[in-house]
Amino acid sequence: MKKFNLELALAGEPVIDKEGNDVRQVHQFNFNDGSVILVGITKGVLQRYFPSQLSMKPIIKNGWVNIYTYNGKLMTSAVYSTEQRALNQKDRNSSYIKTILINDSK
Repeated sequence: MKKFNLELALAGEPVIDKEGNDVRQVHQFNFNDGSVILVGITKGVLQRYFPSQLSMKPIIKNGWVNIYTYNGKLMTSAVYSTEQRALNQKDRNSSYIKTILINDSK
């Protein structure tokens, strides 16, 4: 899990709770006595949270690549946004093996 970052959460970056539920509209309330609470909406219900109960939602980027053998070596193509685009860009001069979906979680 990606560590909770209050600044990013308040700026609107996606947040999840310990169960993996989306927490929307995170707000911080500061009181005159110095106490602070965090609130957010989960499953349509306003909830109070402690920072230890929250994480930043991983951002997953997907892409499609073509796999080839070329001169006895395994090679990949550029990353394409759709499977169809990858298939349309197959290198005809190499030994095509397969088009696969890859993802990167940040």
